Amino acid sequence: MKTIELLKVTFILILLNGSLFIKSVYAQWTYEQKFNTLPDVNLNGQDGWSKTSEMANELIVSTDTAARYEGAKGLLISGYTVHQRTISDFTSGILYFALKVKTTNSSDDGPHFTLKNGSNYIFVIKSYMLGGILKLQYFSNNTYTSIQTISTNTWYLIGINFDGANHRYAYNINNGSWSSWLETGTPGQTTANGITIGCDSWEGYFDYISPNYLSYTPPAPPTPTTVDWNNSNVQEITLAADRSLVFANGNSGGLYTFIIKQDGTGGKNIIWPSNIGWVVGTAPTLTATPNAIDIIKFVYDGSHYLATGVTLDIRY
Repeated sequence: MKTIELLKVTFILILLNGSLFIKSVYAQWTYEQKFNTLPDVNLNGQDGWSKTSEMANELIVSTDTAARYEGAKGLLISGYTVHQRTISDFTSGILYFALKVKTTNSSDDGPHFTLKNGSNYIFVIKSYMLGGILKLQYFSNNTYTSIQTISTNTWYLIGINFDGANHRYAYNINNGSWSSWLETGTPGQTTANGITIGCDSWEGYFDYISPNYLSYTPPAPPTPTTVDWNNSNVQEITLAADRSLVFANGNSGGLYTFIIKQDGTGGKNIIWPSNIGWVVGTAPTLTATPNAIDIIKFVYDGSHYLATGVTLDIRY
């Protein structure tokens, strides 16, 4: 009897140890970064992210409406940019990330997201041009393959289901059907421990890296603000958020000066009234740095406010 009981205890211990081993091997994806709480500056040096080359441009944490898949902030990417971050080892689980292409060209690749194991690839999802058509493609078994055609200025939430035990993954787009299982980018990879996001020379946006699916909700439009020129020919605004402006009570022939100040975080934008005339038809890009000051002057012709002077990044 003692021998039987001892065998039972030994068998139970083996089962317990085996279950603990399995749990540790099949570690799940847990990393999440929505970027909403990061300062409105370069991503480099924040939350463990770093540039892979000093020659690379910066990824910018931005409150720009176009950069936000959810929440208050997202990432603005412009030109050659590669940033990476290590994560805790994991061998299975689902992750999501949001990607949007702003501008393209035919010679380079656009925004891309990579999951790695050291220098080896679990997967790559990237945007690229093929015959003048913008597409997404995946990397599997050392080969890139097209997924689907996409549009500029449109968010795509991409899901990845990683099964390290079988060195494979599947993907879906905007909560659609999962693809068939694909071999990892570098064959035989069972563990992931790093993320890389970047771009060759295009412009675009990233946001929302998470194990949880979240549908896209367009950001609320900027709060409208009326600038009543009856109050003064010189007025100012401090931007604590994006603003949509309305100019009221201009007098024909009147000269008006508008002072624009960024708050302590910067990066805020203005949607200008439709009856403003700009030089060559293009509104200036406001200085985005914290506490920046820009001054714009107008003359009113009875129907339009014509820009007569733009002075950016005034300092004292």
